[in-house]
Amino acid sequence: MNREVVSEEDFELVKRAAWDCIPPVRASLLKALREGRKPHTAGFPKATTDRALEDLKVMGLVESDEAGPFEEESYDLSDVAKMLLAEAEGKG
Repeated sequence: MNREVVSEEDFELVKRAAWDCIPPVRASLLKALREGRKPHTAGFPKATTDRALEDLKVMGLVESDEAGPFEEESYDLSDVAKMLLAEAEGKG
């Protein structure tokens, strides 16, 4: 846009574009975890959620605590994901 200074509006556009590049299920799960919600409450089928969580774990963005036979596995954002999200929000 031929400007020398980046505006807050420009940053918002870049953040939106970045989130739009993440597959929708993964983005929804990351947002749910960021908000402190359980990923299986994001409205997707269990198999879809489990597959996306496994993908996020492989990427190092999500960590889980192994559950016992009658317990639900718990998930949280990894320290790397927390740092990346904080930096993207300008809080890092």
